[in-house]
Amino acid sequence: MEVPAKLFGKEGEEKEILATLIYRPENLRARFSSKASKNFIIGLVPLAVVWEIPENFSNNQEARASVRYSSSASFSFRNMWLRLEYPLGFQFISSVIKPEEGNNIWNIGDVDPGEEGLIEVWGRINGEEGEVKSFRAELGVFNTLTKEWRTFRESSAIGKIAVTPLSITGSLKGSKEATVGL
Repeated sequence: MEVPAKLFGKEGEEKEILATLIYRPENLRARFSSKASKNFIIGLVPLAVVWEIPENFSNNQEARASVRYSSSASFSFRNMWLRLEYPLGFQFISSVIKPEEGNNIWNIGDVDPGEEGLIEVWGRINGEEGEVKSFRAELGVFNTLTKEWRTFRESSAIGKIAVTPLSITGSLKGSKEATVGL
C-alpha cells in the first residue's frame, strides 16, 4: 500500500515521519496495529527568494529594495508569506503592496508552479562610511494568531554605505574653518 504525501520544511532540515497502520484480519474481531518511523533530511525546496538591492548606498539615501520569489515545483504552495528583515539604520517608507503585519510581513497567497512574484519596498538607509548593511528575506507560512513562523526558503543580501569620495576644507573671511563632504 502506498500513501502519497507532501512534506514541507526548510532545506537541510531533519524531519521524522511517523506512520501507524491499524488493521483487522477478515475473519477476526481483533484489531492490530503496526508503527514505523523514518528520519530524513529535506534535500531541496523548489522555491527561490532573491534580493535586488544596490551594492552601495549613500548615507541617508532613499533606496528601493526588491525581493523576487518563485516556484519550480510541480504543485502549489498554499497560503505563503514573505518576511523581510531590514538592517539597523533602515527606515521603512513604503511598499507597492501593503504589508499584512507591521512593515515587513506580506501574505502572498498561493504560489503556483512556475509562478514568480515581486515585493518592492522603499526606505531610507543611514550608517557610517564603509558600514555593511545586511538584508534578509524568508518565504514560508505564518500563523497570524500565534505569530509562529515556519521558514521554507531564505535569502540574504548585503549593501555597503559608500565612502564619501571627496572632502573639501576651506575658510571664508571672518569665519572658522569648516569641512564639507560631497
